Amino acid sequence: MIPILGTLFWGKAETYAMLGRYTERFKNSKMVKSIFEENGFDIQYLSYFYGCASGIKGRKI
Repeated sequence: MIPILGTLFWGKAETYAMLGRYTERFKNSKMVKSIFEENGFDIQYLSYFYGCASGIKGRKI
């Protein structure tokens, strides 16, 4: 669904093509946050749109 919406609204389906695989592998932003922290990164979890979307940002310590 996401690649189709990407094509309709932004014209770049390939940008979103791997999203399903990433979601299967890493589950969610909180899981990815812990993976980065275990590997020496200082990570901040971010919540957008009242919890409808999330992300992380960080830096290597």
